[in-house]
Parts: sequence; structure tokens; C-alpha cells
Amino acid sequence: MFRTLPLAGKSTAITYALSLLVFSTINLRSVEAQGLMEYGGLMAMPKNLPSAGTINAMTSPYSKLSLPGGGAAGSSTAGSVMSPVQSIGPDGSITIDPKKVKEISIKAEKSYQTALNKLKISKPNAKELKEAEGALRETITLRNSVWGYSDPSMPILLNQLGSVYEKQGQTASAESCYRNALVYQAKKNGNSYERVPSLQSLGRLYEKQGKLKEAADNFNQVAQLTDRQDGENSNKALRARLDLARVSSLLDKADTETLFEKCLKTFAALPETDPGKADGSLAKQILESYGGYLNKKGKTAELSALSEKLAPTAAKEPGNNNEASKDETVKGEQEQKQEKPSAK
Repeated sequence: MFRTLPLAGKSTAITYALSLLVFSTINLRSVEAQGLMEYGGLMAMPKNLPSAGTINAMTSPYSKLSLPGGGAAGSSTAGSVMSPVQSIGPDGSITIDPKKVKEISIKAEKSYQTALNKLKISKPNAKELKEAEGALRETITLRNSVWGYSDPSMPILLNQLGSVYEKQGQTASAESCYRNALVYQAKKNGNSYERVPSLQSLGRLYEKQGKLKEAADNFNQVAQLTDRQDGENSNKALRARLDLARVSSLLDKADTETLFEKCLKTFAALPETDPGKADGSLAKQILESYGGYLNKKGKTAELSALSEKLAPTAAKEPGNNNEASKDETVKGEQEQKQEKPSAK
């Protein structure tokens, strides 16, 4: 949390800026989007709007950060360039212009709604993905020009943009977005649970690229954070540990079997009403990943016992296991203290 430095004599202008801001309610479940809306909503201005000098100081590190594909993520630089919402009064004092704040907020909201309309398409074509990319980039640039990394929605937007780049096959740009999201989250909350969606996305991207050591590092962080937040016997903790165990098996790490055995124990501890257990998706994941590892190691007896234990439950799962996992992941991300925007 950033300290709000006092702006003598300008509190009325700040209050006015806050009171003029108009928000609209957005209802969506964007494809592979990294959750939605925290701390009052995506389009909500961060509370305690900082003074002009504080805005410059906070925005500086990210105004110099270029988005993938070109174009700055912000425009103000501490000590040199004024923020778009700042103006100099007759006496040389810096004030925040509520009219400009409102204009930028409304424009950013429209850009984001355009992106959402594209992201809601189940199988967007190349043109629709490009349009979503452009709208997200504009939203990020507009919001960052005012609030810098004090904006709690920035990691969410960057993760969404990374997902769009990934769908376009632009892995380097996707990686840049996910890593930038982690930087914002680290600046704001350090090594907190809010980093999980970004770490998961980055880990899966690394796994697709064959960068297994990097993937394992990200999945290990996810497992630790999820254990701490939800408990080691939770559905989310099991899914996180399965990701780690799967990559560990590909790396042939010594603790792989221990990780899989812990997954089995967690699975057994889950209530029968747990969605992942009830539909068979978790059993299928364990059977495929752990079974593949045991088969590779030639442990036929252990493989037979595992199949006998899980095959009946895994047979319940009619659809694609990966898609089921993604749906559960998105659902989990949306629960992380993220709310729909409130209309005012």
C-alpha cells in the first residue's frame, strides 16, 4: 500500500475528482482471463488519490516500460513530464483536473468493454484477437497514465493481454505481459496470493515452450502460496501440486513420486461433493500424470494399483481434462477478492 502524501489546499479538487467519476457494471466471464475486478472494480479509481508529486513518483517505473509490440504503458516521468490529469495553477501549484480524470476513465472503460466483447467469443478469429489486443493495450495505457502501479487492475489487464498474445502464437509478448503483471503485484503486495494467476499462466507458457525448469519454479511458487492460503488439502492446492508434479516428472526429479503421493492423499481427503472429484476430472488428471510417470519407471505393480483405485472415478469425466482444469482455474481466480464493478 502506498502512502498518500498530503496536497495542501487541494483536497477539495481531489474529492471532486472522486465524486465525478462514473462507473458502469460489467458482467462477463472472459476466455482464460485472469479473473476480474478487485478493490471496488476494474473501472474504479484507486482510493485516496495521491498528490501530483506522488503520482509522478509512482508512475515513473512503468511509464518507461514498453508494452509488447511497441508503445509506452504510460506517459508521465517523475520530475519531467506532467501526468495527463495534472495542471499548473497561476501560483505555480500543481492540481489534479477532475474533468480530465473523468474523461480518461470513461475512455478507458469504453476500450475495455470493446476488449470484453471480443474475449467473450468462444473461438475468436485472427481479426477479433487483434481487435481485443488493441483495445486492451489502449485500456492499459490510459489507466497507467493516471494511476501508475497504484492501479490494482493492472495485473489483471496484463494477464488478459498475455492470454490474447498467447492465442496469437506470440509467446515472447505473452511472457512479457505475465512477467510485468508479477512486477506490479510484487510492488503492491510482495509475495502474495494475488500472484497465483500470473504465476500459473507463466508456468504453463514455459511448459508449452519446453522450459521445464522455469515452469517448475513458477508452479512451486503457486503450490506454496495456495497451500498457505487455502490449506494443503484443498482443491486448489491439489491442482497446483499436480502441475508441479507433472513438470517434475518430465524433469525426472527425485521428489516426483513424493509429490504424486501427496496429491493422492489430498484427493482422498476431498469431500465427495467437490466438483473436481465428483465429475472425475481430478482422478483423470492424477491417473494420466502419475500413471505416465510410473509406466516410464517400469513400476507396473504400482501402476496397476493406481488404475484400480482411480479408473472408475476417472471414467465419469466425459470431456477434455485440460479444459476442465482451465475452467476450475478461472473460477478460482475470480474468487480472489475480485469483485464486479459497482455502479454509482
